[in-house]
Amino acid sequence: MTTINNIGGNIHKGSELEKRFLASGHVLAVIGILILLLSIIPFPYTTSDVEEDPHSSVWLDKSFAVPACSSVWLNESFFLPALTNNSDNGTFSYLQIEFSATADGLSDIITFQAVDETDYLKMRAGEPYQDLGYPSQYNVTSESAQWVPPNGTKIYFVWVNSFLENKSKSVSASFTLNWMKSKTVEKTKSRTLLPSEAELLGALVLIIGLLWISYGLVSKPPSARLIDPVKKNLHSGFVRSCSSASRSSAT
Repeated sequence: MTTINNIGGNIHKGSELEKRFLASGHVLAVIGILILLLSIIPFPYTTSDVEEDPHSSVWLDKSFAVPACSSVWLNESFFLPALTNNSDNGTFSYLQIEFSATADGLSDIITFQAVDETDYLKMRAGEPYQDLGYPSQYNVTSESAQWVPPNGTKIYFVWVNSFLENKSKSVSASFTLNWMKSKTVEKTKSRTLLPSEAELLGALVLIIGLLWISYGLVSKPPSARLIDPVKKNLHSGFVRSCSSASRSSAT
C-alpha cells in the first residue's frame, strides 16, 4: 500500500509539471506572437507638421535707358520691413536681382550699384559716395544674384554708364521678393509600435513557447511508466482473489 501511494504521488507530481509546461508555453507563445505583430504591422497615426511655404512677388520689372556718361537711379527705395509686412507677415528670404544691358541691340557693359540713403543723397548732390559692396557689379553685361539686404535700411539701386564709349545703354531689370510663410499640415503616417529589431525577440519567445507546449504534450514522467505494471499486478491479484472466492463458494 505504501508503494502504491508513493507511485500515485509521483504521478500527481508529474501531471502538475506537465500542466506548468503547457501553461507557460501558451503564455510565451502568445507573448511572442504579440511582439511579432507589434513589430511588423504598421499602425496609422495623424501628426501636425509645420512646413515653410515659399512665396514670391515682383517688386520691379521695367526697362529704361541710361544715357552716355550718366547715371539712372530708381525713384522708389527698397525698404525691407515695409515690404515684409506686405508679404502676408511672412519671413523674408532674399531679393532676386536680374538685369541685362544692351547697346544697339547687342550686349554691352554697365555698372550696377546698391547704396544706402546717406550715400544716395551724396550721389544726387554730386559728392563722393560708397556703395554697399555686393550685389554691386562693375562693367558687367548682366547679373543674376540673390541678396539679403540689411534690415531697416533704405536701399537705392543705381545704373552708371561711365564707359569711355559715348553711347546710350538700355537696361531691362526685374527684382523679385522671395519669402517664406509657415503653414500647418495634417499628415497621416504609419509606424510599428515596436522597433523592427523586436522581430527576432518575438520569434525567439514564440519558439520557446512552442517547445514548452510540445514538451508538456509528449512528456511522460518516470512514475507514469511504473503505473502500468502495478495496475497489471493489482488486476491479476484481484482476478485471482475473485476466482478463489468463487471456488470456495462452490465447495
